[in-house]
Amino acid sequence: MNNVRKTSIATYIDIERSGLLSKKRLEVFRILHDEGPLTGAQVSKIHGETYGANTVSETVRNRITELYEYGVVEEAGKGPCPITGREVIIWQVSGRMPVKPPKKQTFRQKKDELLEDIVEVGKLLEFYPVPREKLLEVYYKLKKL
Repeated sequence: MNNVRKTSIATYIDIERSGLLSKKRLEVFRILHDEGPLTGAQVSKIHGETYGANTVSETVRNRITELYEYGVVEEAGKGPCPITGREVIIWQVSGRMPVKPPKKQTFRQKKDELLEDIVEVGKLLEFYPVPREKLLEVYYKLKKL
């Protein structure tokens, strides 16, 4: 274990026992916990060697992003990746328990929210001498989506 704090070890045990992370997320978390800090490419390489050669690096990197959104991994900084040679983010475990991020809005929910905002802006424009035609044009374009 590289640079793993005692709090991270306790959290790791809690996370493993709790079942709060899916199988693939837990695999990626274990790699970062045991071998980190690492770049995404390094995690992908270790994951392929440990869990099977058919692992797609993009899949592993998506799990890193999810773990970041859950708060269990964090950026340790930036540096050159020993695999790709590019300047990239280096990831490490955070020592925190996972917190599910808020559910992402669907396209329809975002659209409806924008339409409501436009209606509110339109109401405000009743008090100001601003052409409403452009606002109505945007409203109807959005409504068609």
